[in-house]
Amino acid sequence: MRIGKLEEASKLIRLAINNIRKNTSKESYIEVRESYAIMIKAILLRTRGEEAEAKKYAYEALEIAKKGGAVFRIKQAKEVIKLFQ
Repeated sequence: MRIGKLEEASKLIRLAINNIRKNTSKESYIEVRESYAIMIKAILLRTRGEEAEAKKYAYEALEIAKKGGAVFRIKQAKEVIKLFQ
């Protein structure tokens, strides 16, 4: 994403989210990994100009982090949400 390969980054983050949900759903602290991946997806969507969709994912990341009590991820998600204001 940092070098402008947005389509490739989009495919990778989609794969990462699917793998996290599929392969680690029963592990401890999945919320930490899942909320982070979803925040990255939100940032990627914003970079592509998809503001409404990006905002939706940023709030989803926040809710997942809250559900798991992932304090640091909650703070990060709130910072990402501030990007949309």
